[in-house]
Amino acid sequence: MKKPLFALLSIFLCTGAGYSILQAQDAPSVLRNRIEQLSPGTRPSIALVLAGGGAWGLAHIGAVKVIEEAGIPVDIVVGTSMGSIIGGLYASGYNATEMEEISVSADWGYLFEEGGASGRETMEELNARSRQALSAQFDRQGFFLNGGLISGVRIMRYLDSLLVDMPAQSHFDELPKRFRAIATDASSGERIVIDTGSVTDAMRASMSLPGIFTPFPYQGRYLVDGGVVDNLPVTVARSLGADIVIAVDLYNGKPLENGEAARSPTAVLSRSMEIMRHENSRREIPFADLVVSIDAQGFLPTQFERAKEFILLGEETTREYSKDLAGLRALLSEFEPAVHAEREKNPPLDGFTISGGSEKDRALVRSFIENLPDRHPSYDELNALFSLLDRTGRIQAVRIHRKKNRQGEYLEIALTEKNAKKNGLSLGFLYESTMGSSIVTDLDIMPAVDLRGLTTKDSNLHIEAEALDAPGISAVFHQPLGSFFTLSPFYRFERDFTTKITQSSVNWQYQTIVQTGGLVFGITPYPGIRISGSWSVKGMEEGDIPEIPAVPEEHLYSLISGSFEVRRLDSPVFPMQGIDMIFRSTASLPALGSSIPFRVFETEGNTFLSLGTPFSVALIWQGATDFSLDPDAAGAAPAYFKPTVTNRRLFPGPLSIEERKGSHVMTAGMEIKHNLNWNSRGISFPAFFILQGAVGSTIQDLEHTKALDMMQNYMYASGNAGAGIRFSDAFGLSLRGGLHFSMEREIRPYITLDVGAIGKDRDGL
Repeated sequence: MKKPLFALLSIFLCTGAGYSILQAQDAPSVLRNRIEQLSPGTRPSIALVLAGGGAWGLAHIGAVKVIEEAGIPVDIVVGTSMGSIIGGLYASGYNATEMEEISVSADWGYLFEEGGASGRETMEELNARSRQALSAQFDRQGFFLNGGLISGVRIMRYLDSLLVDMPAQSHFDELPKRFRAIATDASSGERIVIDTGSVTDAMRASMSLPGIFTPFPYQGRYLVDGGVVDNLPVTVARSLGADIVIAVDLYNGKPLENGEAARSPTAVLSRSMEIMRHENSRREIPFADLVVSIDAQGFLPTQFERAKEFILLGEETTREYSKDLAGLRALLSEFEPAVHAEREKNPPLDGFTISGGSEKDRALVRSFIENLPDRHPSYDELNALFSLLDRTGRIQAVRIHRKKNRQGEYLEIALTEKNAKKNGLSLGFLYESTMGSSIVTDLDIMPAVDLRGLTTKDSNLHIEAEALDAPGISAVFHQPLGSFFTLSPFYRFERDFTTKITQSSVNWQYQTIVQTGGLVFGITPYPGIRISGSWSVKGMEEGDIPEIPAVPEEHLYSLISGSFEVRRLDSPVFPMQGIDMIFRSTASLPALGSSIPFRVFETEGNTFLSLGTPFSVALIWQGATDFSLDPDAAGAAPAYFKPTVTNRRLFPGPLSIEERKGSHVMTAGMEIKHNLNWNSRGISFPAFFILQGAVGSTIQDLEHTKALDMMQNYMYASGNAGAGIRFSDAFGLSLRGGLHFSMEREIRPYITLDVGAIGKDRDGL
């Protein structure tokens, strides 16, 4: 689910904007009047209020930089959403230079991307990831979606690591600068001012965009983004005793163009929510003494990778108020300079504690910490620890807190294990189209249900249907037997078909109704590697195939099969590195009930090698044989079991029946891929330029085919170029155009379009 949500995130992050330019007041005269009303000799307290706005909020760093340069002593910081993150760091002792370094180096795309593969998934879980674009869980109380698409655990542990030098606070008045974060009660709509507990918790609650981040539990409430009710919390700063309030607002000064409202529902939704935020911000403006209005038009609120530009925008805009800031500094010159507590960097630790998780996970953390020179993890070392725990696949969240007891200060590391998987519903989608002199399409909708824990905790009954072009239904029950073994009885009903393709027509070639039942025994010695053996009974009703020599009719087959499979990819959709391959041998034996003995061996695979740059090169292959030299021999495979070219990476163009199906097939190709936004640290979908080429040969009768004839008459080739985009591990889009060089010495141009689960597994077992 990690990437489809970014389209929604783009909409909701826009809601942090104001709707129109907020004008600054006549600051020097107003400020002087206010200071003169104070008790003689009392230095006025100054508050900085920071609005929400997604990536636009990084402009606050530029504003803080100018305020620091002007020598304005800030005593109180109040923030909403992204303003609470920048404000929380500033209140905790970070200066503008340090915050700029953090924002520029942060991998924001990774922080917002959750649910990625850890490399420890079972083969069944990897198969599900490649097919299920949408999913929901359910139990006896009904369906649930966790209240949001992102849990925020990565962001929270990232903020914990930034604040690891700060002791856990009981009250935010104890920070170097007094701090408040604004959130909203999801139930009552009440504004919640967070002033105690963990600064990280306060930041996370304040930025809980409804529908995007899960609501944050806080003192018996569930909190969402503070911008829903108070995007510019000036009155909160006043209630804390602030005498002077500087507010930094964010907005998009570009109005909708004429007709845009009618063409773009997304633009209308975004603008409508901006107006809502503007209305709750406008109430606060009269209570501020100086309002710095930052116009972020031309920027998207999801473009965290443009941190430097946002910071510069904030700096340049705030410098426009230099006279006001200089006037304020002059008025403050008669008072003693402000004294604030400093953030102590790398304070000594007297020990550490580890809680939660399994004993194995706690031992992993303990050994990592004890191997550090001073047992004091730095920011980089904490991130190395997070990566180590991610690779186990067992940990949902990690929290880091500095605490104090009678023995001194210690580091508390709290692990949260992943919850047991619940029953679930899911939906997959796949559309494949080849357009040339003829058009062939395949459209599949794949709804599925998973019923877990029917026998043991990790057991799973998976029922999946395929609708529309190739209807069918399958059910498989995965029963783990210890840590490495799985027993899986299954049943499948499907209508399979192939087509005849010529330069002028596409005709039905045959349709087959197939029912299969059997048992698979699998061994998983290492995640992503499976060795399996199976026995199955396959019954079918098969049509005529004029182009392939007739074989004795047989409608019931008893089969044994063995396979070796490896699936270790960074993503099933447009992978940049890894390997995905299978070797399978199937035999039909009279001793098991089949009257036709035959054997088929097949292999298919892809190896992807990242070149350490935006480029990746891949070797792709598919091959099979039915071990019969003569297709008329008694041991030749029936038509349905004959080797078939199915890999669309190799041959996405229109294959004739003679090229696609035969007694022996051999194909191989290469792919070069360029990740167009490989170095983006923002929120983006990976986009690719793809160049592919392949050659193949399909032989019907190997006994009577000479090697020279094979090279001249049975070879075909394809070359294509195109582009693609990956939205998630189960949803991508690919558009390619190329030429197919057929066995008939014809050149067939084609265009292919693939949408949805284009990296889905082969059989779902």
